[in-house]
Amino acid sequence: MKHNTILSTAILLLAALFISQTAQAQWSQSTTAIYPTTLTKKVGIGLNNPIYGLDVKGGIGLYGTSSYIGQLTDDGSGNLRISSSMSLNVNTPSKNLLLNAPGNFVGTTGRVGIGTNSPAEAQFVVKGHLNNTVAMFGQGTPGISLANSWSSVGFNSYVGTNGGSLVWKAMSSGYGAIMECNPATGWVYLVQNSNTSANAIPTHTHPFSVAANGNVLIGTTTDQGYKLAVNGNLLAKEIRVQSDWADYVFADDYHLRPLAEVETFIADNDHLPDIQPACEIQENGLDLAATTTKMMAKIEELTLYLIDQNKRLEKLEAENAALRARR
Repeated sequence: MKHNTILSTAILLLAALFISQTAQAQWSQSTTAIYPTTLTKKVGIGLNNPIYGLDVKGGIGLYGTSSYIGQLTDDGSGNLRISSSMSLNVNTPSKNLLLNAPGNFVGTTGRVGIGTNSPAEAQFVVKGHLNNTVAMFGQGTPGISLANSWSSVGFNSYVGTNGGSLVWKAMSSGYGAIMECNPATGWVYLVQNSNTSANAIPTHTHPFSVAANGNVLIGTTTDQGYKLAVNGNLLAKEIRVQSDWADYVFADDYHLRPLAEVETFIADNDHLPDIQPACEIQENGLDLAATTTKMMAKIEELTLYLIDQNKRLEKLEAENAALRARR
């Protein structure tokens, strides 16, 4: 019995030595690398049928000099998840980059999600923190940024913090602009940034806005109910206004005020009948179409007065000629 035990032990030792030597014989090393002795062989960790040079089942952990950084894993649904153990904010979950394998979504060829595990809205979905800059192209140089929640695109601008508050800052020195839509009101704004230095908070102007009802505002943020509100001067080669016209003055039933009545009205009111006084125009502005029509009406009335005066003058001249002929 004792001899059998010694024999069995010897056989096990020889087998272990053989396996150890065989395993060692399958690997070689240099001063900078460890690699399979037969370079065509594949390495499997967690599986015995590797397809690629190195196949790992169960995930790969990533470490820095002294701490855990993140991992490459399967999320259980056939998607590659790149996870970071670091978080942008304290007490919030780690952030993931999920790469969906082709075929996971019917009719698609794969999707990428940053900050979301279900990028179903589009091929590339980024869901950042509320109001933060979600993506930036060209940091330190004039570039473009995308801001979450504000539905904004920043040109040489990005959303940063200032004493705990979120503000627009300059990417680099120079001018910038912001195009944004307010989801609560439907207004679209073009905001112009003043000339400033990189990462500074510039002053803003609102040179152009479009209200939810389609009203357009230039140089102002108040449309006052007008389709086009402009705070400043206009320069154009031609302006065409569609409006009613004043040819009604020439109708047979039009009441043409006697000149004596017009004189009395002017003496009492200091302006022409049917024309706005200066105080109303100064307060409410000038209705270009209506005022032009009224001015044309006054020109037509003046023409009728001149025609009447000319008839009176011709009649007097005829009477004077007849009187001279009788002498």
